[in-house]
Parts: sequence; structure tokens; C-alpha cells
Amino acid sequence: MIFQHPIKPFRLLYPSALWRMDRADGSVYLTFDDGPIPQSTPFLLETLRQFDAKATFFVVGDNVRKYPELFEAILREGHAVGNHTFHHLRAKNCSVAHYLDDIGKAQDLIENASEFFEKESGEMKKEKNFFPSRKNFLEKEKIFLEKEDENTGENYEDEKKENEKNPSLDLSDNEALPLFRPPHGTIPLRHYRAVAERYRIVQWDIVTRDYNRHVSAEHIVHTIQAYARPGSIINMHDSLRSIDKLHTALPAALEWLIQQGYTLQTL
Repeated sequence: MIFQHPIKPFRLLYPSALWRMDRADGSVYLTFDDGPIPQSTPFLLETLRQFDAKATFFVVGDNVRKYPELFEAILREGHAVGNHTFHHLRAKNCSVAHYLDDIGKAQDLIENASEFFEKESGEMKKEKNFFPSRKNFLEKEKIFLEKEDENTGENYEDEKKENEKNPSLDLSDNEALPLFRPPHGTIPLRHYRAVAERYRIVQWDIVTRDYNRHVSAEHIVHTIQAYARPGSIINMHDSLRSIDKLHTALPAALEWLIQQGYTLQTL
């Protein structure tokens, strides 16, 4: 998305999504999308360790499959993980059922890898979150397909009106659900309805656009300095497009945030 600080109409499209954490505790929440990958993740982990900072990694399932040792390193360092689909799917390009299946495939891998690490290392002692299984997703596949008109293009005005008539989307008690962030930050409301029943959808308060070749390291730091506030969820990327800039921007941003009195915590 192009909004560095999401505007209210955009936030209202996704009423149960998490855009900002509680402002009362004086924390900000770094999040990294798209990893893990060997060209980027080790640097991110080392830098976070140097500043005693924690973050949340929204991982792509296929990358977890290819680099299980990096996923294990994220867990060992005490960071949180969330689901970013298995194939980094853009929701508007696939059916609801296909999207749910891809998310479920990633979730199965994340859950199994986390449980294996806990069993083998004994280092993960925190209470498990509820992990909905892929099977549970597919049990409702026919219902979603019946509601979906694949020949109809995205019409957010119509979907917004429908959404306003459906209070069931305002899930106030979804903290127990595992975390999910849609690739590219956008998700049609027909997909959103299905995912929100099973996942806590996480968006952001600040997007640094570190993936954009026209955005410099200095601009990334300036964006954080301009928009950071207590409870901010900051969107960054664990990717080839971002890492060269993050070599400079991440240490500078962490140093500034700590100087301002913020603590860096997991979602």
C-alpha cells in the first residue's frame, strides 16, 4: 500500500484487523514480512539482539520449508511468528477456497515446526495459541464457494455496505487466534470474512515501504520518526528488496526508538 500511515477509510474496510496495539504501555512493535531467507534474516536477528529488541516475523510458508534453521533461529531468539500465506499469494488473484488452503498449508508448517523446536530444544515454554487446522478450513469450503462470485470484480463500495450490515466481523475477542498478515496488505472482503473467523489479521500503523527501490534508508528512518507513537505496529520486510537499506536503517531506527523511551515487543 502507498499509505505510510493508513487513512481511516482504509482501516474501516477491515474492522476486526489489528492496526495498532495498546498505547498505554509505551511500546512499539516491529514486524518483518516475507522471510525467512539467508540473505536477510541473520542480519535482522543479530541487529535485534544487539538492541535487546523483539519483533514479529510474518513468514512465508515456502521459505520456512526451505530454511527451517532460520525459522528455528527466529524462535530461539524469542521473537513471535505469524502467517503470510505459503506462496505469498495476492488474495484478489485467487478464490476464497484457494486462499484459505494456502494459508492453512502455511499454518500447518508453522505449527509443526514450532512444536518440533519446542520438543527438541525445550526452549519454547509459553502457552500455545489456538492453531486452526487446514482441515477445518476446507470443511467450510463449499459455503464460501457458494457465496463467491468469481466473475465479479472487486467493488469495495458494495462490499463496505455489506460489511457494515454484518456485525459478526467485529471480532472483539480474537486475541487467542494465530496471527495473519495478507501479502501486499490488501484483501477482498469476501476473503477477509473467511480469514477473520480463524485468524487475527494484523495490518500496521506505519509502513516503511522499504521494498521500494525509490525509498532510501534515510527515508525509512524519517518515516518511523515522523509517525511512531505508543502502540505503533511498524511494517518492514525480511527480503532481498529491503535488506541493503535495512543494514543502515534498522540500527538507526532502533537507536532512535530506544532514545525516545520505547520498548520493542512482540505482538
